Amino acid sequence: AISGDDPDPARQAVLDKYKEATGEAAQLSVVQLGYASVQMIERAIAESGGTDGAQMAAVLNKFNQEDFVSGPMTYTDTCHISSERPLVINQFVDGQYLYETTVTPSYVPETIC
Repeated sequence: AISGDDPDPARQAVLDKYKEATGEAAQLSVVQLGYASVQMIERAIAESGGTDGAQMAAVLNKFNQEDFVSGPMTYTDTCHISSERPLVINQFVDGQYLYETTVTPSYVPETIC
């Protein structure tokens, strides 16, 4: 939750680091998604043994409910959209965001991937 009161310690830690680095609170949850992207690239480099794109892609395409700061991610060689990860719901009250809940989809229809 970008509100600064996320009960998930890993997500909140990313927001705290962002605020420390920029002096301002994050305005969008894309901060956490960006951080998760870096985590995925970091793991792909570590597991592939380098930065060769094809080798990194081979690692990424094997992700099956891998845990990252934005939630579990699954990728295949034909789909890089993980639509099964949890979604944080915020309220906007009196000019500020407040954490409401985290929802994990119980059913995700087949995607275009």
